[in-house]
Amino acid sequence: MAWDSIKFGDAVKLTSGKTPSKARKDFWDGTVPWITASSMGKLYVSDSDNRITEKAVSEANMKFIKSGTPLLLVRGSTLHNRIPITRPIVDVTINQDVKALTLTSKKIDEDFFFAWLIGMEKKLLEKVDFTGIGAGKLDTDVLNKLEIPLPNMKTQKWIGNFVNCINKKIEINEQINKKLESLANTIFKSWFIDFDPSYAKKLALEKGLGMAIAERATLAVICGICSPAEFAERPDEMDRLLTSQLETLSNDKKEELNFIATLFPDKLNKDDFGICPDGWEHKPLSDLITFNPRLTLKKGTVAKYIDMKALPTSGHRVDNIIHREFKSGSKFQNGDVLMARITPCLENGKTAYIDCLEGDEVAWGSTEFIVLRPERELPSHWVYLLSRSEKFVKFAVANMSGTSGRQRVPSTVLENYQFPFSSMELLDAFGKFTKPYFDKIKAGTIENNTLEKLREIILPKLFDNEIDLSKIEAIDNE
Repeated sequence: MAWDSIKFGDAVKLTSGKTPSKARKDFWDGTVPWITASSMGKLYVSDSDNRITEKAVSEANMKFIKSGTPLLLVRGSTLHNRIPITRPIVDVTINQDVKALTLTSKKIDEDFFFAWLIGMEKKLLEKVDFTGIGAGKLDTDVLNKLEIPLPNMKTQKWIGNFVNCINKKIEINEQINKKLESLANTIFKSWFIDFDPSYAKKLALEKGLGMAIAERATLAVICGICSPAEFAERPDEMDRLLTSQLETLSNDKKEELNFIATLFPDKLNKDDFGICPDGWEHKPLSDLITFNPRLTLKKGTVAKYIDMKALPTSGHRVDNIIHREFKSGSKFQNGDVLMARITPCLENGKTAYIDCLEGDEVAWGSTEFIVLRPERELPSHWVYLLSRSEKFVKFAVANMSGTSGRQRVPSTVLENYQFPFSSMELLDAFGKFTKPYFDKIKAGTIENNTLEKLREIILPKLFDNEIDLSKIEAIDNE
């Protein structure tokens, strides 16, 4: 049965945004999200790469867009590859390239409308035109002529709920992945930046607790039970907590933890580059990592391509991969890390770990990427966590050069970054210790890819009436 429809222009109010004056420093670095194309990588957003102040909202006459209002990118080079659509979960402001889509018709359910927008991506891509400078654009006239299907409200709510369930599961997986990566980052910082396990041993020995208890202090820190100082101040209490946690682990896991504890020295020394555990040595990263490895990709070959917009500011997953004819750019494979070298992308943390290619497949991307590849059987996610570490990013930002607004960090500078090198034994142990985190992250990512593909296939069929929803409604009624 065919559904009635309503024209987009008769059911939706379009609201444009603007850019506050960049000359007004008091307008920027505030708390109000200002959504642009770079903030529209996910279906739901709560923040943005750039934020403005309440003063900017007031004096620049910015309009607040209410939480839950769909946002559509209508201008930008991204439109030639995909149609960014998002739904903020907080009140936001937008720039002039983004439109807020507010329903004015009570005939349309909000969740159904958002599901329809997601399902319209391929058809919207066909309607993208070119601006005078070659960017993509979706004209208001084109949008207003679109026909929004109007099944009965019950069917609309069923479709909206169905898509919401997929979207929410994807969001939950992303939150879990974010938490897992945060834990891995915390472990990396504790072991290789702050040297907490060594400090735990050192402080326990200084308190006269003996080597056996000092090893327990290191174990407690490795297990995330306490800080080195907390164990030194309350050893009995922390040791009881450690015992309770160890009782829940297998014998193999306990052996692994005990072995890791022995790899951390009980002394720390200072050299020309800073403090590091006894026996460790500051070495240039070029001893551990190959920068911009040489790979072969013939000009004219159509290969997977990743642009700067696809690089996430948090998490390792690349948001969007397209196929493009190779001309010139960075080349990479699975296990490599991509890091932005240009302002403001570097400061914003645009970094990715590549695990989305097939076998030895070579992909390519922006010339503004630095590619990092682990050497000497170094755990590849160790390199990724290093590239995400605050200390390393600050070093990179501090060593940028070039004209204002186009500053870059040379890869040679990063090659000479001095890092406290432990034994390969400890690096290998770290890789095994954190591997379960990244295995779970990959499983969540694979599930999300499957869910997104399912959504991509089903939604157009739903809106083209290729799926008989009367049977689903009958089941729903039982």
